[in-house]
Amino acid sequence: MLNPLQISSQRDGEDRVTYAFACALERGGAGALVSLLRHLGAAVKECTGPIDVQLQPPALVSRPDAQFQVPNRLFVVFENKIVARTLRQVQIRGHLDLSKTQPSSVHRVILAIAPDQEPPEWWEGIKGSTNQVEFVYGSWRQVFNWAEASGSDDAYGPESRLIFGLLVDYLRQERVVKSASTTFAPEVVRRFEKGTAQWRADLSQQYQVQEAFLKDVASAFFDDLLRRGEKIIPKPEIKSGWYEPDSLLWGPVSSVLEFQWEGTPLPGWPQQSFWVWIYFDTAQPSGCRLILKVGLLLQGAHYVQWFGALREAAQKEFKERLEAKDWGAEYYREVWANTIPFDVSRQDKMLRQAVDDLKRWTMVV
Repeated sequence: MLNPLQISSQRDGEDRVTYAFACALERGGAGALVSLLRHLGAAVKECTGPIDVQLQPPALVSRPDAQFQVPNRLFVVFENKIVARTLRQVQIRGHLDLSKTQPSSVHRVILAIAPDQEPPEWWEGIKGSTNQVEFVYGSWRQVFNWAEASGSDDAYGPESRLIFGLLVDYLRQERVVKSASTTFAPEVVRRFEKGTAQWRADLSQQYQVQEAFLKDVASAFFDDLLRRGEKIIPKPEIKSGWYEPDSLLWGPVSSVLEFQWEGTPLPGWPQQSFWVWIYFDTAQPSGCRLILKVGLLLQGAHYVQWFGALREAAQKEFKERLEAKDWGAEYYREVWANTIPFDVSRQDKMLRQAVDDLKRWTMVV
């Protein structure tokens, strides 16, 4: 069995992260491995019992960082990257030979985890190249969220929860994730669901969590623009804000991330800000829920000539999700796209939704 005390003795950051990751899965057993794969979207059947772990197993073509095996049930080949945009197709294809050593009755998975929120462009093509292996991609942020939640899950024993905590610490230490936490406290979530949450006691303590999530949105958005070589908009000032209860404006409480430009990204375009909100909606019969909104704020003397045209163009892009508001102020209009309700258990999905909507807005304007 792997020794957690040896994590820090590994030769480099990637090896330390791999060792900590393998320790967590080994202590958590098959249940933890299945839980993680499902968290990353894999269609894996329930398994129980211990798992066999081998670091850097021998291979004919490409040696992976680790392999995890539930005998006669599940076989996972693992490729780890802790530097963005370094996952290579030739490595993943090389792992196919190792997976072929298992009988067809075993569920075979090639698991790649990297800092990038989205897989490389070639990933979908390789997924469709064979139906004998399931290809699963995840970001270290997703693993971080899973490990942090598992560390407080009573389904695991005290030792397993401790090792999950060590994995979280090493992901922070190696700077594989950019912010400390985007996990909402489970007891607060339960009060949300029951409609018994108190804004000052419950919501305000969650602000740091929301802020971390929103800043991850900003980072992923601009990383995507940089990766694609797009120069649609100049990099803005980014700021987050916290709005206390106001029944006329925000309902109970909201946090907002705003991208503000000092200049104008398009000739003649009025001063503007893209923004992302997590909005607490208490007007629902089933109780308070979180809504994620992504939109555009217009300010400036010429807003009138742009507001109608923008709303019309955005309607074609966002359809029934689009809303627009005219506050009656001389220089202030806004339009936004409502997303599906914010799911605290699938924050990575929500992050991708927010980034995708921001990219759509840049095309609309």
